[in-house]
Amino acid sequence: MASSDNHKPTPAERDLTGPLHEAHFHEQAGDFSAATAAYRNALQHDPTHLEALTGYALLAYCTNQAELAVDILEQALAYHPDVALLHINRGAMLQQQGRLEEAENHLRRATHLDPHAAVAHLSLGSILRARHNLADAAVCFRQALACDATAASFAGLGEQQSLLCHHSKGYLQPICQRFFSLLWVGDGFALLF
Repeated sequence: MASSDNHKPTPAERDLTGPLHEAHFHEQAGDFSAATAAYRNALQHDPTHLEALTGYALLAYCTNQAELAVDILEQALAYHPDVALLHINRGAMLQQQGRLEEAENHLRRATHLDPHAAVAHLSLGSILRARHNLADAAVCFRQALACDATAASFAGLGEQQSLLCHHSKGYLQPICQRFFSLLWVGDGFALLF
């Protein structure tokens, strides 16, 4: 069995190593303008790059550009329709905008793609609860608990179940720390509002 440490990057991945590291560096330093420029640079090399699209969308959202963030995730989903984290992120952003029906559709798709994504079940349960569908909300919260007891414990935090996830090949980079609490969830992280 091959180790992930032996992964040889494709030419596109090699081209993006610099801009993505630069974006992460600037995010950590709080220089969101420079991080945005680095993500745009990465996307000029490969407009389909999942990490660059996800990072750029989350950064746009954190800098009060919610519509841009939703649009970037729509673009990402056009290239990667079967990535549960993209549906979770888009669902969470749409939920924050009050677009509950669209958010619910994305979160249902996420739970279909990854039935073990506690974050998707929590967010879907939050929407169902807001729509007064308490029985189905309870089912979602129980499913989240079955998937990940730690993540599901956040179901008791009232309205704070809208989550954004970021998966970055094991690189945990919390952006906008001052706005969000961080929760490690499986292969990515979730940001709670």
